[in-house]
Amino acid sequence: MSEWNETEFGQIGNVVSGGTPSTSIPEYWNGEILFVTPYDLSRNKTAYLDNTDRKITNAGLKSSSANLLPPGSIIISSRAPIGYIAIGNKAFTTNQGCKSITPYSDFDSLYLYYCFNYYVERIKRLGAGSTFAEISKGDLELVKFPHPDDKNAQIKIASILSLVDVCIEKTQSAIDKYKAIKQGMLHDLFTRGIDITTGKLRP
Repeated sequence: MSEWNETEFGQIGNVVSGGTPSTSIPEYWNGEILFVTPYDLSRNKTAYLDNTDRKITNAGLKSSSANLLPPGSIIISSRAPIGYIAIGNKAFTTNQGCKSITPYSDFDSLYLYYCFNYYVERIKRLGAGSTFAEISKGDLELVKFPHPDDKNAQIKIASILSLVDVCIEKTQSAIDKYKAIKQGMLHDLFTRGIDITTGKLRP
């Protein structure tokens, strides 16, 4: 049986903040590097983030305080609003509204994704600011999260939760399909009606 511990965020992996290239210099934008913002996280519906609304160039990356994070790194929106979470499926960078963590080899990214989502209120409680809530890198690094010491146990937990997510997605797809069918039926039934002798729609 794997032992469990609580580890501070800053000891789970390398935590970095984001940055934004100058928006007045066209050469910094419309490149191929994913540029993650809280807006992108808010629209993402799965554990993994594959694309972003805007992208930057290598020149834009070098000109700013943004950091290029490897695939498998976890992104958390740290303001406007706090608490959206995803795993980068490709190399990415973020703006100042996000914090990212590249987990050390002892930690599984997908396990951490589910763990952070479950304990998201711990993250949200750190928010402070006169204009809007925001989490600092230093505060985030001190938050503790539980985990099995055995990485294989982390992977097993994540795989079970991932399977449930797949079932939810399939169920939601079926619900959406039947909602569309119902909408079509409503239109036909209320505009054409039923022939009570044949049980079919009227012409």
